[in-house]
Amino acid sequence: MSPPAATSTSGLSREAFELEAATIRVLANPTRLMIMTLLGDGPRTVGELSRALGLTMPNVSQHLRMMRDRRIVRATRTGRAVRYALTNPTFSKCCALVREVIVEEAHREERKLRAGRRRLPRSARPRAEAAYA
Repeated sequence: MSPPAATSTSGLSREAFELEAATIRVLANPTRLMIMTLLGDGPRTVGELSRALGLTMPNVSQHLRMMRDRRIVRATRTGRAVRYALTNPTFSKCCALVREVIVEEAHREERKLRAGRRRLPRSARPRAEAAYA
């Protein structure tokens, strides 16, 4: 017999956190994060995503399938075209918040280094700001 589901102070069950973790695992991929960012600007076809990312259409389709399975994106057929869209714009906002935190932390670390009058070798400096520029 398994132990009863633990409840957090927010009232969410272990199963709710497992669902959240499964969704985050799907998003924990650079290609899928880029797809999410592009879809945050509006629906796109596999071809449009493929061209924007420089990836093959089968590769993009595979990523979209994983995202559909987790209900992160949905597909809508219009004639011959299938357009993919986020099921909820909060997904894109969530990723934007994570990027914002990464850049803020990189700035904070750089300020600390400057205040200490130490400079790290270029290879060891935070790359977040350049990565998201």
